[in-house]
Amino acid sequence: EEGGGGISIRDSLKIDISDGVFESNKAGSHGGAICAETTEVNITGGRFIMNSSGENGGAVNLTNCKAVMSKGTASSKGATFTLNTAGARGGAVCVGNNELEIAEGTFSSNTAGTNGGAIYANVATVEITGGTFTSNNSSGAKGGGAMCLNDCVTTISSGIFNTNSSIENGGGLYVEKGMMTMNGGTISGNTAGGNGGGVYNAGTFQMHDGKNTGNTARTTSY
Repeated sequence: EEGGGGISIRDSLKIDISDGVFESNKAGSHGGAICAETTEVNITGGRFIMNSSGENGGAVNLTNCKAVMSKGTASSKGATFTLNTAGARGGAVCVGNNELEIAEGTFSSNTAGTNGGAIYANVATVEITGGTFTSNNSSGAKGGGAMCLNDCVTTISSGIFNTNSSIENGGGLYVEKGMMTMNGGTISGNTAGGNGGGVYNAGTFQMHDGKNTGNTARTTSY
């Protein structure tokens, strides 16, 4: 895996990053700030601001990793991803063949040239607890203004997805294959130029005790 404008890691046992700031890093390929492969990655708190990649993972790109993004020691909030940009997938974070856990993260104003304005995940297990996704954007043929999930098993508890947008499908979330379960939380004010203002579902999507309101699309898939 090539890339990692700030840090590039491969075949390492473990890396721990606590309350760091990654700002204005660039990679021509993957992972504007961090690119990791076959590594255990623990990110505690921290801020990722205006990082960019030519391909996947504007801030962070992870392949064959076990990754945990948890609350910081300096505050009760998790990692913050703001104004990161990917030329292809995952404006903030792109993962493949991964286990990914995120607690109380904030993703705002991140942009993907194709799919997953904030997060793109492929063949992964994803668990998100709390957190806020606002004003993220994707421009690809699939979409997912906040998240695009391909062949994943995903669980989201009490997340907020608000004012995200996709030029194509899934203003908030795009689910292809796999299964996504959302317990609580809110999907609101998202827009899609194609289908599914809130959620575009081409897999299995279940929502329990949550709110899906005020989303806009040409045709609504959920």
